[in-house]
Amino acid sequence: MKSALPFHDLPAPLRPQLVKAAAAALPLADKPTLCDAVLQMRRDASHREQRYAALGLLRLPRHQRLANLQWLPVLQEFIATGPWRDHKDEISGLSLSLLLQRHPEQVKPLLRQWAQGPELWFRRASMLAQRSLVTDQSDAQLLVDCILPSLAPDPLASEFFIRKGMGWAPRERSHAAPDEVGAFCVQHHARLSALARTGGVLWQAGAGVHRGPAQRPAHHRRCRGRAQLSGRQAGGLPPRGQLAGRRPRRPAKARPPAWSKPRT
Repeated sequence: MKSALPFHDLPAPLRPQLVKAAAAALPLADKPTLCDAVLQMRRDASHREQRYAALGLLRLPRHQRLANLQWLPVLQEFIATGPWRDHKDEISGLSLSLLLQRHPEQVKPLLRQWAQGPELWFRRASMLAQRSLVTDQSDAQLLVDCILPSLAPDPLASEFFIRKGMGWAPRERSHAAPDEVGAFCVQHHARLSALARTGGVLWQAGAGVHRGPAQRPAHHRRCRGRAQLSGRQAGGLPPRGQLAGRRPRRPAKARPPAWSKPRT
């Protein structure tokens, strides 16, 4: 993984254990102390794992009970100055969604403001802030309001991470409301990029018909241990290589194993 900071080469499963042990040894009793500790770890980090540990402090259950609007300046600094996509996406999916649940009156206008601003990563965070919420806690109109400003012909509509976020956020929503997401994609089909359309929903060729969750490919449905059709077969499409005007692929020739060749 490319990074300006070096690694300690710690295994990923070990990092949360170290953060939990350090927080138990040096407890952070109140909200200002927690925010100051997170910012200091982020700013003084000499290795990448130290910045992961700063976010790990916000992920601990004992610290999530302290979450309030004082976290917003901390999260904004991570999003604005953080050099890595995984940091920004973790913030939008965990800490920011937690604040959205507890303080919707203050956070929803802020997300709409981010969605209309000039910063790419703040726009992406506004789209992804609801992806970890359950259906009864999510706001469909807020999701639409955060996506629409980034549609074409907006200058940021062609950015890869914006297009990817447009697909990711509706895809998570489509697990519970496939018809709603399908209607949105039909309405804005001309303004959505191909990456956003295929990321949000799966389409039948030429018809623009949304496929429900039962027709998604196996890797989209989170189901294991069953014999399932591929996405093309579920949508009534022929297998790859058998489309009109294209010859089917020739089967690979079977080669005998090396041990079966006679010695010379």
